[in-house]
Amino acid sequence: MLPNPGVRDFRDPKVIRDEERGRWVMALAEGTKVGFYHSADLRRWTYAGAFTEDGLGVLECPDLFRITADDGTDAWILG
Repeated sequence: MLPNPGVRDFRDPKVIRDEERGRWVMALAEGTKVGFYHSADLRRWTYAGAFTEDGLGVLECPDLFRITADDGTDAWILG
């Protein structure tokens, strides 16, 4: 469980498996930003960074997935 650090809109986790790194990745709506975390066991989470963009307002239901382009390169997509 990831405790709320006091953010009013701390919700809508999207958790996916990152097989390449052998861990779980979570995108979490945190008010006006999306926080990124990773975990080996789905219980202890480590903060990895955030996406912020002025003017977007309160963010909800982030989606995170990985795609492979036609040239074979991989990219993480945040929606």
